[in-house]
Amino acid sequence: MNPSLVCLCFVLISWRLAAAACSDIEVRLNMLEQQLKQGYRLNELPKLQRQQRLLSSRLQNCLDQQQAKSVQSKNTPPAKSGDLSQLAKGRAFSSSHLLLTAPYQGEQQQAWLKFYREPAQCYGVRDTAQIAWCAELRQQAKLQFDRQWQQKLAKSPPK
Repeated sequence: MNPSLVCLCFVLISWRLAAAACSDIEVRLNMLEQQLKQGYRLNELPKLQRQQRLLSSRLQNCLDQQQAKSVQSKNTPPAKSGDLSQLAKGRAFSSSHLLLTAPYQGEQQQAWLKFYREPAQCYGVRDTAQIAWCAELRQQAKLQFDRQWQQKLAKSPPK
């Protein structure tokens, strides 16, 4: 049997085993996150958060090791920790990114932050009716802020 073929088979088998290990960690992390969303006792929170951090760290390490093996199997030097171009290549699991945008920018954002303060009863809410009330309150405040902002723009001279 061709030695390069044997090597290729070994790489594929080890890659699949690593992918299975990463998948197992990912499944456990998803189950823990579901538990966090569904509810828990307040005294359980620190333990659950520690488990979440541990599993997230293990998953990232597993994916990094898998990435390093994939890169090494292609006879290229392993990616440096800060080299994002190499990180995207060869990763077995899809990754997503989170884009956070604010409804306002610049001066308008600063004005909004001064204008609206979330009521204390809207923090850490799990009751659907309370969430709806908070969202409605925020929407009404946003409409009022937009009207006031437009009036301010209409009164101010152009720059």
